[in-house]
Amino acid sequence: MIAVVPATGRWKLVGRTGRGADVLASGRLSKTARGDGPGWQEAMERLRDADGDLLVSSPDDRHYRWMLLDEQGRAIANCPAVHRDSTQCRNAFLTARRAADAALADHYHPMADTEELAGHDHHPMADAATG
Repeated sequence: MIAVVPATGRWKLVGRTGRGADVLASGRLSKTARGDGPGWQEAMERLRDADGDLLVSSPDDRHYRWMLLDEQGRAIANCPAVHRDSTQCRNAFLTARRAADAALADHYHPMADTEELAGHDHHPMADAATG
């Protein structure tokens, strides 16, 4: 199940599996042009479409993270720094794009059970991918 979960001033794109909940992407809540939306839809659209500049970096030389940046260099969406190499990180970006598409296509609303998902930034699929 894919859901967008609100947090204080932020959103998280969460994929829930039998193994738990994984944060696939996160970002800041923004005001919509009309002021009537939840503030995460534009970011989901841009993530889905890869509408921005993808930056893959390793702040600690051990774990990689991706960030999708807008025209002014501000983060549209990013992921936790849990990936072991840049290829795995880019694959995680593709996974987040598919999840954003699902979140938009199915019009998922924020999950009611946000306490269970709060604070889950570990992405166990990153560990599984490298064995």
